[in-house]
Amino acid sequence: MAIQWPFLMDGDDVVGLDIGERSVSAVRLRVQPKGSWEVRNAGVLELAPGAADQDVAHVIHTLWRQNGMVCNNVCTCLRSPALLVRHFSYPPLTDEELPSVLRLAVEEELQMPADQFYLDWHLFGRTGLPASRSQEGPTEGFLVAVPKKDAQRHLDLLAATGLHAVILDVGCTAMANLYLTLRGVRHAGEAVCLVKLQEHGVDLALLNGNYFLYPRSIYSPTQPWVQVLDRLVENIRNELKYFEFKLLQHPVQKVVLMGPAALDRHVVEHLQETLALPVEPWDPRQDPCFHVTRAARAAWQETAHGSLSVMSLCLALRTGYHGLF
Repeated sequence: MAIQWPFLMDGDDVVGLDIGERSVSAVRLRVQPKGSWEVRNAGVLELAPGAADQDVAHVIHTLWRQNGMVCNNVCTCLRSPALLVRHFSYPPLTDEELPSVLRLAVEEELQMPADQFYLDWHLFGRTGLPASRSQEGPTEGFLVAVPKKDAQRHLDLLAATGLHAVILDVGCTAMANLYLTLRGVRHAGEAVCLVKLQEHGVDLALLNGNYFLYPRSIYSPTQPWVQVLDRLVENIRNELKYFEFKLLQHPVQKVVLMGPAALDRHVVEHLQETLALPVEPWDPRQDPCFHVTRAARAAWQETAHGSLSVMSLCLALRTGYHGLF
């Protein structure tokens, strides 16, 4: 799911920018023939924990300068502890009825009036593809909502650096689209659980083939997830059960782990043992569809921070492929 500003035209240069908990990373791609991408620029810089907005802006300025970023349009990931990502299913609703029903649901969940949050949603049809409103059956999909003050703070931060957010996305849907773009055809018959672990946040995307997505964003406010792995496992296990027994999707066959946690052998082994599922560490930078320029090669291959660029890569792919979600 992505909100795309109307002034973004196909072919415009856009950078995927991710402002994470411990780093800021950016990737600039150019679509090439036959489904490949040229990595024009890539970079990542560490971010101090709890950095003030002006310090984050300084890091972004430095990242742009050091890596020769010549584009100020960005596709960026919106993060907030109050971010709400929920599946919904209602009896058949018209286009006029649906927005008010979803607003009421979000008002109850976030405990705030509708004029204080942004809301977007994605609909599925009976087969999981974008719905035709003329068909019968439940109105089903997922919604994303965030307090306006959190979104505005993010946009103000970007504006202070001279950047323009032309696409706003959330981690779980951007991650799903990356997987579908690179592996959707080869793994069309699989049900998988994608996991992108940050220090306090975790993005989950449960996919049934290439047509049904159940996205979740979970936040641990007090302790880093790596210190409470059993709690993480419990959350993932609950979502796996919901996906299979409530949403009536195929049982998940494997977990695909992305980001820095994929390099942590202890995390991989713990998830595999406790979930009783294969856990595949996945570094999408290794996909042969990416052709890296000399200017981007050092940052792209750098192992200490390179895996932190996964989400910025997810976002960069939004510019040339908007995906199913």
